[in-house]
Amino acid sequence: MYWLVFYVFASIAIAITAGIHAGWGAGLSAIGASLIALFAGSAIRTEIGSSPKSGAARDMRWAGIISSVIALAFAGWISRYFGVQIFGYFISGTIWAAAGAVIGFATARRTI
Repeated sequence: MYWLVFYVFASIAIAITAGIHAGWGAGLSAIGASLIALFAGSAIRTEIGSSPKSGAARDMRWAGIISSVIALAFAGWISRYFGVQIFGYFISGTIWAAAGAVIGFATARRTI
């Protein structure tokens, strides 16, 4: 839970800083990629955790997984437009978004 709160506040700080120093496009891509990856990671965990028995619900689960993977690909595409420097170490935007997906996956509940 603490990683989730840290990631959200760090993403907001990174977006504000990127918006000030590199322009509003970099700031929007930073917050957009961070939040989309976070939500997509948690959606994948929720969809994997659900176990529907009927055909229509099972198809909806696969649709949720596929749409979450598409959202992760979109977040990866958006995240090419910013980078993060934390304590002197450079982290690309793609790695930052991937970290958000992992944190979202790890902190999500398995069922709705």
